[in-house]
Amino acid sequence: MRIYIFLAVLFFSISRAIGQDADSLSQNDEVENILMASQKSKAIHVNLESSDEVELLLKKIHTYKLMESIELEGEADEAVLKKVIYRLSSLKNLNGLTLRDNFLQKAPDNINTLKSLKSVVIVGNKDLNYDELFSKLSQTNINSIDLTDNDFKKVPSSISSIKSLRRVKLSGSDQLDYEQLMDKLSELPALNELAIPVNFITELPQNIIKLKSLQLLDVSDNVLTEIPENVSVLKSINNLSIYGNLFLNPVKELEKFKGADIRYISMDKEISGDEIEALKKIFPKAEINFPVLDEDDEPEPGPVINTESQNLPVKDITSGSLTVRKDFKIYSNAYLSYQGIFQNSNYNFDTLGFNERYANLKYTNVYRRLPDNSSIGGTIGIDMGAFPNLKHREKYFYFTNYRTLYPNYPELNAFSGMSWVYKGDYSRRKFRKKLCNKMWSDIRVVFDSNNSVFTLQLKSPDGFEVIKAYPIPVNFNHKQLEQVQKTYSRRYSNYQKALNRRADRFNKELKKNKTKYDSDYNKTQELAWKELQLRMSNTEKLMSKEQWLEYYDNIIANEKEALNKSPLSITYLLRSLTIRGYNSLGSGNFVPFQNNNYQAKAISVNFIDQNTGSVLPIINIIVADCKNKLTSLAPGNLGISPESIMIKQFSSCVLFVELRTGNIGIVTSSEIDKLKITGSQTYSLKTIILNKNLDDIGACMKQASIE
Repeated sequence: MRIYIFLAVLFFSISRAIGQDADSLSQNDEVENILMASQKSKAIHVNLESSDEVELLLKKIHTYKLMESIELEGEADEAVLKKVIYRLSSLKNLNGLTLRDNFLQKAPDNINTLKSLKSVVIVGNKDLNYDELFSKLSQTNINSIDLTDNDFKKVPSSISSIKSLRRVKLSGSDQLDYEQLMDKLSELPALNELAIPVNFITELPQNIIKLKSLQLLDVSDNVLTEIPENVSVLKSINNLSIYGNLFLNPVKELEKFKGADIRYISMDKEISGDEIEALKKIFPKAEINFPVLDEDDEPEPGPVINTESQNLPVKDITSGSLTVRKDFKIYSNAYLSYQGIFQNSNYNFDTLGFNERYANLKYTNVYRRLPDNSSIGGTIGIDMGAFPNLKHREKYFYFTNYRTLYPNYPELNAFSGMSWVYKGDYSRRKFRKKLCNKMWSDIRVVFDSNNSVFTLQLKSPDGFEVIKAYPIPVNFNHKQLEQVQKTYSRRYSNYQKALNRRADRFNKELKKNKTKYDSDYNKTQELAWKELQLRMSNTEKLMSKEQWLEYYDNIIANEKEALNKSPLSITYLLRSLTIRGYNSLGSGNFVPFQNNNYQAKAISVNFIDQNTGSVLPIINIIVADCKNKLTSLAPGNLGISPESIMIKQFSSCVLFVELRTGNIGIVTSSEIDKLKITGSQTYSLKTIILNKNLDDIGACMKQASIE
C-alpha cells in the first residue's frame, strides 16, 4: 500500500513538472533580492522602482551565470526595461521571467531575444498590449505562461501563435469569454495543462472538449455548480483540481470524467467519508487531496449587523486643533499660490475594505453610489410568486434581475435553482411594501443550523432589513423538506467560501491599487511642491514641507494682521482689500461704475508726486469704490501718456497706483473730490508715495483711510 501511494505521488510530481510551476520563480531555490544575491544565486528579485537595484542589476547581471529565473517588480520605464532585457539575453541558463505590477503598456521590443526562456509569469499588468507580447513570445520556445490579475476583457488572439506552449494558467479575469479562450487554446498542439482558477467562472464552456491532449485541469476557486456532460471525451486527463466551487454533489460531477485515468484529485475537505469511498471506486488509482487555507488567505471578519436597528451608526471624524501664532510674518506671496497648485491634488483614494463597504449605506455592492444617488454595483430585486405545493399562508419569494445578480454576487450561486419561503410576521401586503417595492444594494446570508433556517440581511440606502427564510427547489413538495434541508450546510459552506474568496480578492486588488495610487499621488505632490517652491523666498525654501504648511496655517489664521506687517506690493494690496470684504470686478478702471454710473465721469489724468510735482510712471492702477466695496485693476501707461480713468466724485473712491520702482502711490478720496471737472482737459492728481522698503500694507491702508 505504501509503495502504491509513493508511486501515485511520484506520478503526480512528474506530471506537474511538465512545465515550470508559474506560481514560483524557482522550484528548488529561494528568491534572493539583487542587493543580497551572490554570483551563485539561481533566483533573483529586482525592484525596478529602486534606482540602486536597477543600477546594480545592469552593472553585474552578466556575472550571474547560474541564474535561472528573475522577477522584475514595480513600475518600469520602458527604456530601462529594454536595457535589462538586453543584459539578461546573455544568460544561457535563464528560463524563468516574472513581470509583476509594472504598469506596462508596451512589451519590451527585445523580449524575444531571451532564447533560453521557458516560463513567463505576468502579474498585475492590465494595460499591457498582450497581442503584441504574445507575437514576440511566439519567436521563443516558452512552454509555460502564467497570466494573473491582468483582468482580461477579451482573449489576446495571438496566444494561439505560441505553438510551443504546454501549460497555460489564467487567473483574475472574470469578464473574459472562456468559450472563446478554449477555441484559441485548441490551436496549441502541445497544450496539456490548463489552470483557470479564481475567475468567478459560473459555467465551464462546452467546447473545452476541443483540448483533446489535456492532462491537467485546474478550475479551483470559481463558482461552478456543475461540469459539462461531454467532458467524458477528455480521456487524457489524469489530474483534476476542483476545490473551492459550489458543487452540491461533487461525486456526481466528477463521475463525468469516468473512463479517464485519473491519478490526482484536489477538492474541498468538507466531502464526507462515503463520498470519498465512492470516488475511490470510480477512480481507484487516484490520490485525493484537500488543500489547506494559508494564514495569509484568511478573510477579514464580516461586519456585525444590529438586527434591532435599521440604520448603522456613522463614525464621527474630527481634525486636530491648530495652534496659532499671532506674530507671524509673510515672507512671500507663495502662500497665495498654494490653493491653485494643490487644489486638484487632494488624496481621494477609497480605502474602505470589502466588509467595511457592506456596513456602509453609501455603497451598492462594493461601489460607492454616484452623486445623483444612482448605483453601478448591481442592485437586488425581490418579488413574490404563487407556489402550488406550499402550505396555506406561506409566502414564497425569489430574487429578480438574474442577469446582474450572479455576476455581481457570485456567492449566491450556492442557492441557484432555489427560491425562498419567508418565515416571519409580515402579511403579504406588508411583505410586498417592505421588501418588493425597493431595490436592495447588498445582501448577506447567515445559517442557523439548529433550526434549518437562514437569516437574510438586506441592505438599502435607508438601512438594513433582516428576515428569516429557507430555500426550496422549484418542484418542491413538503414531503421532500427533510431531504432538501440536508443540502443546507453544504450550500452555506459553499456560499461562505465564495464570499470569502470575493472579499479576499477585492482586498488584495484594493491594496495593489492603493500602492499604485500612493506612488502616483506622491509624485504629483512632489511636482506641485517644487512648483510652489519657485514662488518662495529664500527663507521659505529652507523650510521643510511640514514647517511651511504650519507657516501657511498661521498666515491664514491671522492673515489680515500678517498682511498689515507685509512689505508693499500690488499682490499683497489686492489680497488685503479682498480679506477686508472688497470684491474684484476684473480688469478695467471703468468697471466699478459700469452698473451704477450716475455722475461717473471719464477723465484723463496724470499722477503727480505731491512732494516734487513730477509725473509718475504708473504700472498698475487699482480703483477702489469704498462705499460699495468694489475694486478693479487696470494697466498704466508708464507716464508716456495720461491715464484714462472713470471716477465718481463724493463716493469715497480711492486710487492705488503701482510705480515702476515698485513703490505704491495713493490718491485719497478727498483729493478726488477737490477736482473741478469742467471739460476734456488733463487733470493732475496729487499722489502720496509710500516706499516699498520702509512702509508696509498696514500703513498703506491707514493712509487710504481703509479699516
